[in-house]
Amino acid sequence: MSVYPVDDGEGAPLCTSISADMSITTLFVPLLCGKTVFLLPAGGGLEALEEALHSGRRYGFVKLTPSHLEGLRQLAGGRAPACATGCFIVGGEALHGETLEPWRAHMPGLLIVNEYGPTETTVGCCAHFLRAGDIRPGPVPIGRPIALTRLNVCNASGAPVPVGVVGELRIGGAGVALGYVGQAGLTAERFVRGPDGAPVYRSGDRARYRRDGTLEYLGRADNQIKLRGHRVEPDEVEAALRTHPAVAEAAVMLHRAGPGDDRLRAALLLSPGCDLDQADLTGTFRNHLRDKLPPFMIPSVFRVVEEIPLTANGKADRDRIARMLAAAAPRERRHVTPETALETLLVRCFCDVLKVPEAGATDDFFADLGGHSLLATRLVSQLRELLQIEIPLRRVFEARCARELSRAIVPDDSARQRLEAAAAIVLQVLEMSDTDVRQQLHQQGDGACV
Repeated sequence: MSVYPVDDGEGAPLCTSISADMSITTLFVPLLCGKTVFLLPAGGGLEALEEALHSGRRYGFVKLTPSHLEGLRQLAGGRAPACATGCFIVGGEALHGETLEPWRAHMPGLLIVNEYGPTETTVGCCAHFLRAGDIRPGPVPIGRPIALTRLNVCNASGAPVPVGVVGELRIGGAGVALGYVGQAGLTAERFVRGPDGAPVYRSGDRARYRRDGTLEYLGRADNQIKLRGHRVEPDEVEAALRTHPAVAEAAVMLHRAGPGDDRLRAALLLSPGCDLDQADLTGTFRNHLRDKLPPFMIPSVFRVVEEIPLTANGKADRDRIARMLAAAAPRERRHVTPETALETLLVRCFCDVLKVPEAGATDDFFADLGGHSLLATRLVSQLRELLQIEIPLRRVFEARCARELSRAIVPDDSARQRLEAAAAIVLQVLEMSDTDVRQQLHQQGDGACV
């Protein structure tokens, strides 16, 4: 509270679920200072956050994730949305300078706090402060420990390593939890005693100290994944997949399709003689996992492989599996053909945003094709540029497929006819050349707009 600029504004907006660990900063810091916590509408997502930032209210700070920043940039058409706050506290995922580029260019005085900390240490235990104008490409350091916190980079034996040497980050101090409820074995593994006998949490995160005393986060020592602010254990997803009778073995990997676009991919070794609809592989396994896992833990891509390669010590060889997933051809899926120019353009945009080779008019953007909220914002941004129309983000979540979205975009027949004509022109432009879509549209001027 003594270092965050909470007194500079009216309080802070809560843009995550109250059950999410990163909500602790937004919930308690303003209240302890006599300020207000502004609860955004449930289910409002990025649109609710964007509206809050444009409300004219000056917030002391806004706590969000790198995925939030990327989504806001997409909604603003690649620009930094204007907002009445002097500070972004960013956490939940590794932060890279590229994510903050729009703010560096247009709001150089904005204070950025890169906050690091696992749930087991009351979330925020380390912070790095800098101005947006000072951001450079590459990973942003996680900084220095907060008050009453000790951070040591240690080797496998628990001994501190020298400056510049990579090791496991171990966290001690007032914020360390007592352990995991009902999991004595895991508690004993992760919560150990330091040299002074005080409890220390083994984070499993790789880090190193720089010569200036700041810490750099270098990823995980195990295969745990951080996906859009959520902690994902691939073993848990793999175990859920193995409960399907057609799956003999499974391996789940993180794939970076682009900046801010991380997705889960699953490699599946099928049981001999399994009876499985090969044309709807993704739908089959997504439906199977829907009642077993939260949506963010369900892979967006499923590929059948001939083997799950192992390392010399008998564990899944994730480097080889990643190469196999990249090389494996997707199974053919039965698609419903688009009926109108607008449906055809929407399907084409689905494929471009989701990086899938083909889709149908009734394929669910999320359930069938592996989309998520950040990709939905990219879809909205692309349609804004192609057709000069504003589509509320929530409409994508409500319609979900190209056919329903085409019906929901315009309210009356005359507007629909104009939009269909515009979509037909855009499709003609796209067919003219394989060069960049935006370049082609700029050459055409406003002729494709409604």
